[in-house]
Amino acid sequence: MSQYAQVHDGNVLQVIEADADHIAERPALDIGKWVLVPEGQQAYIEGTYNESENVFISHCPFNGWVLNENYEWVPPIPYPDSWTDPDISVGWDNTTLSWTETAVP
Repeated sequence: MSQYAQVHDGNVLQVIEADADHIAERPALDIGKWVLVPEGQQAYIEGTYNESENVFISHCPFNGWVLNENYEWVPPIPYPDSWTDPDISVGWDNTTLSWTETAVP
């Protein structure tokens, strides 16, 4: 089965698993259209669809993050060096738009 997204003005409204025959047999949508999600991609409700690039984009996970050239959300500042340290918990602070680092007990 393939994944289809109901898209209106670039916004993903609904995502379903279906085959092409099922999509063809469905009643006409009141708004938007069904778009086949390309293999290897994932469509997300509240995400967006870039029709010219045929790419689905998830909603921004955190304040301040930016979309890179691969359509991935990345922080505006690099991950801290402690990111891979199992003794440090690293998180994003939406208020200060910065990383927080806390020692793990």
